[in-house]
Amino acid sequence: MPPEKQARFLALQRVDRNYVARRYGILFARGRHGTAPGSEMVGTHIPAESSEWILAYVPVACLNYQTASESGAPRISRARSYASRPGPLPPGIAKYGKYAVRKGFRQAYVADGNHRVLAAVLRGDRSIRMYMPLPDYVALVRAVGGRISRPSSRPSRPSRPSRPSRSSR
Repeated sequence: MPPEKQARFLALQRVDRNYVARRYGILFARGRHGTAPGSEMVGTHIPAESSEWILAYVPVACLNYQTASESGAPRISRARSYASRPGPLPPGIAKYGKYAVRKGFRQAYVADGNHRVLAAVLRGDRSIRMYMPLPDYVALVRAVGGRISRPSSRPSRPSRPSRPSRSSR
């Protein structure tokens, strides 16, 4: 079963903060998310306090995002467009800071990618790829009582050949 269809945490890889800032800064520079090219918004939603980021599958139930009833027609249209694409959706950005930990929240805030999470819901996906600061990811997993899963770096072991029995020697 693909990871999108499973409601579990799955860490994929560590990512440099500058990569995440550059990737989403480009989106803002192109005028996405309602900002004009050259806007002061470029990259400002990437927190500077954590240099370690992770790309991971996060259960949709553990994300605080704008639902279809809270979204306008442009976001719903964009979500439907994403939902019709084959393969995994592009990752968004989620944060789960000290305030959320202190208040006992069990959901991370979607800082970028609300329409992608909405697309995942429309497709019936139970998890979506998100960039998160590593400390936020660990804190969220602990808050919901989940287990941090990592993809295996080793290939699965081949089965051992059966030994001949002593009587056949």
